[in-house]
Amino acid sequence: MFFSVVIPTHNRAGLLAETLETVFAQEDRDFEILVVDDGSTDETPEVLSRYAGRIEVLRQENRGPAAARNLGIERAHGQYVAFLDSDDRWFPWTLALYRDAIERHDSPAMIAGTHVDFRGGERPPMPARTSAEMRVFADYLATARDGLWLGTCGVAIRTDVLRAVGGFTGHAFNAEDSDLWLRLGTQPGFVHIASPPVFAYRRHEGSAVGSLRKSFLGTMTMVAREKSGGYPGGGARRVERSEILTRHTRPLSVACARDGLLREALAIFFRTLWWNVRLLRVRYLFALPCLVLSGLLRGEKRQPAV
Repeated sequence: MFFSVVIPTHNRAGLLAETLETVFAQEDRDFEILVVDDGSTDETPEVLSRYAGRIEVLRQENRGPAAARNLGIERAHGQYVAFLDSDDRWFPWTLALYRDAIERHDSPAMIAGTHVDFRGGERPPMPARTSAEMRVFADYLATARDGLWLGTCGVAIRTDVLRAVGGFTGHAFNAEDSDLWLRLGTQPGFVHIASPPVFAYRRHEGSAVGSLRKSFLGTMTMVAREKSGGYPGGGARRVERSEILTRHTRPLSVACARDGLLREALAIFFRTLWWNVRLLRVRYLFALPCLVLSGLLRGEKRQPAV
């Protein structure tokens, strides 16, 4: 078994079948599918029953997508684990591109590709199948200056290294995927597939990514882990880690300030101040305090994030 495809799902009965069909349509057929039902209360079990014999269904009480993915990782038999959310889609070439990258570049720890967006009510896009463009890095931290955004549904990770770092942090916040990439940061071999895209990312209301509160908690968890020495690479790789981390913290602090969450914006700003000074993020260093001051002058009241 080459790939283990792990799909966490919670109350996505109306979308799950479409997602599964994009896996069955893969050009590379050497895979197993593990669907982790994270305590669904809708018709998800009925949908999954239609695929008896073609997928393995795992069930747990509702504990969030990170814990669901970890259960899938635990039960995986493949050499690589590839993740797909139950509202997103792969393209027919996704696994074939992953395998090409793996075989051409000596079994890297991690492969990551790009995506295209679509809205919930839109027809999912089908981009053109172009020639593969790949960039090879020593490890994930070596991508720091490239500003890569990695979506969970666009990565394949070697199963042994994924288990070695303990999988995802099992909290209910956002950014658990970014935290994992950093914990995998020095594992040898990272290939980025710049084109064609490998997944379609569905944007819709109600997405957990849209929760500022969860994003704040998850991001501050990453900041705390870095400050306590919890990420690999030591002092020699500190600048690369801070480069990656501040790509999360800067836009989040700005979003908090604009939404009236001034205390959260300032907490992020001061906790990461030295990193941004060292990286010469002058515009941000002036802009964020101005945004907070503007909010105070307008008399904005702090509203809880939802």
